[in-house]
Amino acid sequence: MLSQGLGQLLFIALVFLLTVALLIIGQLFKRRKTIRYVLWTLSLIVIIGSIIFYNKKPSDEREVELRLSGIYNLDTDNSKYDGIALKLYSNLTLTLKDNNTFFISKPTPLLKYLKGKWEYKDNGDFGYVEYSFDSLDVKNSVVSDLNIWTFGGNELKDSNNKNLIVFRRRK
Repeated sequence: MLSQGLGQLLFIALVFLLTVALLIIGQLFKRRKTIRYVLWTLSLIVIIGSIIFYNKKPSDEREVELRLSGIYNLDTDNSKYDGIALKLYSNLTLTLKDNNTFFISKPTPLLKYLKGKWEYKDNGDFGYVEYSFDSLDVKNSVVSDLNIWTFGGNELKDSNNKNLIVFRRRK
């Protein structure tokens, strides 16, 4: 099976070659303008169709996104945050909406940001979620179990390397 990057490159190359071939063949029909214009129109249709096809999210990825949507609870057993009793925030939730946005249920001294955007991606080998907070230009990924979201670093008010906030999908 081809890797996703190589498959995309081959797709672009084939569309380019087909379009150029239609344009060249159209040039050969200098006296028969009808055939020339039909071939040029076909090349335009090939380009537009391939752009639409190329930019469409695969249905299996969309299905995974719909399954990921839901409510995730703060996992106080696996979260770590220096100087804060996490049991006080056991009702904190992360909600993933099916329009690829998410939000944290309430402000806390744990996380700097409360909302952002997410998108499921598949690189051909494994699936992951890429997310970013609205107020932060950095994109991050959730790679492991897709039922667990882990925040650490820039998203936390205290970005100490030992601090980690974990949300687990509600059962």
